[in-house]
Amino acid sequence: MKKWLLFFPALLPFVASAHEGHGIFDAHSLMHYFGTLEHGLPIAGAVILTAIILHRKSKRVFVK
Repeated sequence: MKKWLLFFPALLPFVASAHEGHGIFDAHSLMHYFGTLEHGLPIAGAVILTAIILHRKSKRVFVK
């Protein structure tokens, strides 16, 4: 596994950190992370990127 791929999940806590001032949910709840676009879109992007990488990696394993 390439080491640079570990860099992006390491940034996730900084992107998803809860704070007051936006959204309709309490700042210290999981709904704040997933219910506001400022946090939900980066989390969704990280999940999609991880799924794509794992899917491509699994294709290579079955081809060999």
